[in-house]
Amino acid sequence: MSRACPPPKRRPKDSDQACFPDFQILVDQQWLNAACKFQLETRMHLHHHRRHIGSIRALPCEASPLHWWRMRGPRSLRRSDVRILRGHLLCTEAMNDPDWFRAATGDAAAAIGVAMRTMHATGMTNPSVDVALSAVLCCALEGDPATPAVIRSALNRRSRFDPRCSELSRIWRKSGAG
Repeated sequence: MSRACPPPKRRPKDSDQACFPDFQILVDQQWLNAACKFQLETRMHLHHHRRHIGSIRALPCEASPLHWWRMRGPRSLRRSDVRILRGHLLCTEAMNDPDWFRAATGDAAAAIGVAMRTMHATGMTNPSVDVALSAVLCCALEGDPATPAVIRSALNRRSRFDPRCSELSRIWRKSGAG
């Protein structure tokens, strides 16, 4: 029942392996399949709880972890949510950006660069923006001081057509993050 993740679009260079010794482990197909299995188990777990907890049924269809950056404030997110987000990031099709694997695996500078390039190239309604900003959100949850400012900026841009984002931007600002 579980689906296999697509293989990475680019193989790591020798320089990637020197800077990130665990990079080879990350792109190992077996590890990616385990991440996809975790994603499937998480969906099944949420589906099970939707049947038993009435308030979860009220969640919008957009409650995918890749939409958390524009739906949840910093206080409703935990560091443990990084595992779920990374599982989803690693099971999505790799973005056409040379820094994508570094961004998806926790390099905050790479995540910010990918997000900024994606927002400028595709606009705020493209699903690839959700993927890129989810990588930024992971870095924010891990304590990087620069990433909350990027999330606030993206929320401000998105608030032009999504009123929820305006309030979320204020919440991120008041939280003192970034």
